[in-house]
Amino acid sequence: MIEKAGMVAMGQMGTKGPPDETGTVDIGYGMNPAYEGRGYMTEAVQGFAGWLLAQPDVKRVTADCLSTNTASVRVLEKAGFVRLGERYDADEGGVLILWERLT
Repeated sequence: MIEKAGMVAMGQMGTKGPPDETGTVDIGYGMNPAYEGRGYMTEAVQGFAGWLLAQPDVKRVTADCLSTNTASVRVLEKAGFVRLGERYDADEGGVLILWERLT
């Protein structure tokens, strides 16, 4: 994600691989601290998920975030994702909330 005015990297976003046999694709994202709290990531996640779901081989977009990452929780809620549940991940350092978007 590039800020057009200054051609500065604001953040990054992508899939963690191709869609699986069920049409599920998992996304990840991150925002540089100088650009946090401005709504850029919500807009980007909404658009990216919508674009992915418009692809013929994608039926479901998933994401996860630490339960303590309130900014990411809000991004996913605002982007139309629904909570599926939670799981503990020692590598991530805590409880992850699992999310999905179908439309």
